Amino acid sequence: MYDPTSGHLNSLTPAIRSKAIQLVNAARAAGVPLIITSSRRGAAEQASYVLAGKSKTFTSRHLTGNAFDVDVYGWDRDDVPKWFWVDLGNYARSLGLKWPLPEWDSAHFEI
Repeated sequence: MYDPTSGHLNSLTPAIRSKAIQLVNAARAAGVPLIITSSRRGAAEQASYVLAGKSKTFTSRHLTGNAFDVDVYGWDRDDVPKWFWVDLGNYARSLGLKWPLPEWDSAHFEI
């Protein structure tokens, strides 16, 4: 289902890439058009996220390709019901992903 040639997927480490594919495919099978919107970032990009208030750390797991963010295609993240993020997060945990810590937003997953 998920296109494995996606640029966001290619920048993830193999250990998290397979989990990201499982998470996206499960959501899509349930009728939710989940997409990966962020994966590996360079230090300068991460610094810009911190300066813009979109991240709280300069040492994000995004820097090593061990984190990704998702969104529901066609939806503003703030309009997605909280229960959806909780259900998605619980499923992500069953795959061995970490979700969430207080400093993360609900759309961030990592190993």
